[in-house]
Amino acid sequence: MVSVESLAGLERRMQVSVPASRVRQQVDARLLKVSRTARIKGFRPGKAPIHVVRRHYGPQVEEEVVSDLIRETFAEAVQREKLAPAGGPRIEPVRGEPSGDLRYTAVFEVY
Repeated sequence: MVSVESLAGLERRMQVSVPASRVRQQVDARLLKVSRTARIKGFRPGKAPIHVVRRHYGPQVEEEVVSDLIRETFAEAVQREKLAPAGGPRIEPVRGEPSGDLRYTAVFEVY
């Protein structure tokens, strides 16, 4: 879901929401990829159970996925709304419930 509002002059505020299922799916896929090469004490390389890999690498992987999703969804939203940003956006994450959708606000200027 995307909503765009005009601020003073050429500035725009775009609010973007990414479904939690998409975030969870990408986190799970990335954890599976990490589990193939993870070196965790007590397990042979690549043989640790996924719940152990999630405990060790979960927060780091989730942070990487959220960063990638923000970059991807911002580009998709700008293209869909037919905007031409005149520089990088100021991203402000919107805090919600931990298991909810990923929501953020991007403030930027357009041509």
